[in-house]
Amino acid sequence: MKVKVFYWKEDHEERLLDWRFGDCLPDLGDVMDDYAKVYDQETERDYVCSPEQIFALFTGSLPRWNRHNGAYEKSPNPLANPDGQAKLKSLDVGHTSMSVGDIVMIKEEQRTMVYVCESVGFHEIKWQ
Repeated sequence: MKVKVFYWKEDHEERLLDWRFGDCLPDLGDVMDDYAKVYDQETERDYVCSPEQIFALFTGSLPRWNRHNGAYEKSPNPLANPDGQAKLKSLDVGHTSMSVGDIVMIKEEQRTMVYVCESVGFHEIKWQ
């Protein structure tokens, strides 16, 4: 399964609020202009398979079994390290943890699902 995460860029916050609290969702062009791809990885299905699990990963709260010590641990946010911070800065992104308006894309075999992070949960985006 392929997972991509897009964070909105700092200087595009006004446009994010326009579509986020209006009646329309962003089109694919907006995503390319107003968002930066911060994560693009193949992942094992049993590790991360829902937008909620991806949110937990990007907020540092996803539990992961550590087979070496036989206990669950929290997976670190993949962007909460010096390299991740440098990447975010170079992409004009001002936040490390996933937040409202950020986008998750999950591709499984022939199906791609796109979700926008809301204040509670996710909303699936279906482009025409």
